[in-house]
Amino acid sequence: MLLSTVWSWESQSAAYGDLQSLPEQSIVLPSESHLPPFVMEMKRKEKQVRVSAFRELQAISHVISELTEGHIAGISEFMPPAKFQWKPVGPNETRVVLPQGSQNMAVIRKEEAHATGRVVPSSFASAQRVKLLVLGLDQGSTGTAGVIFSGDHLGAMLLPKFDKYHRCIRDLKLSLTHCCRGLFMKTQLYTSFLWGLNYKPFGTGSFGTQKKHVLNVFLATEDYMSTVFEKYGERIAQHTQVKLHHGITADSIIGNALNWDTPADRQHIFEQIGELV
Repeated sequence: MLLSTVWSWESQSAAYGDLQSLPEQSIVLPSESHLPPFVMEMKRKEKQVRVSAFRELQAISHVISELTEGHIAGISEFMPPAKFQWKPVGPNETRVVLPQGSQNMAVIRKEEAHATGRVVPSSFASAQRVKLLVLGLDQGSTGTAGVIFSGDHLGAMLLPKFDKYHRCIRDLKLSLTHCCRGLFMKTQLYTSFLWGLNYKPFGTGSFGTQKKHVLNVFLATEDYMSTVFEKYGERIAQHTQVKLHHGITADSIIGNALNWDTPADRQHIFEQIGELV
């Protein structure tokens, strides 16, 4: 789902965009978009990639079109005028800003050719209107791929402003691997990853359902005399709040203090396993 808030600096007004439902399938139907010929060729060869990023760009374009009543069709209209050098500098190129009267002038210098080209052509009048789209997104792979493709490859006047939290999280995750010989990564693996296993993967949480299903199969096919239960049952009793039949809690029993040899204890602990997941 794509929920958007749109702000116009010209009218000093904000509005909610239409709620967009983004299909999760990787197939793009011919009726869903008019694709350029080179994309259609990739589709025919089944080599298309980043379909989710393409769908997000479609959704953003649709929001813009609906809010402007079709006056702005979408991202395709945020292209710079002709002869604009709106692109990242290439090899052996340098972007330089030079003073020119009351305004500055940006140029791109090509070192090998000893040539200089203006970023904004001299024929462009300051009164001319250029559409600029600023997108505030989380720094996920889908949104990042789409806006970078639009800006760097298509040359759209599009500026992404990513939230700070995703960048912070990525920096922390990178440092976990390299700091203190990976000690913090091991700590995270043994704590949050394992304890949060029931709620993963993100978006579905299907691991918890699968674990519950496997446990139900185990309880239906095994008993307290099972070799698997005998291998792990004592540790289960020591690390849970299971109450034994004589009223002693498992957390208060350490090592040999647990009377594990009593069949009644094993039977009672086995019957409580279903509450642990």
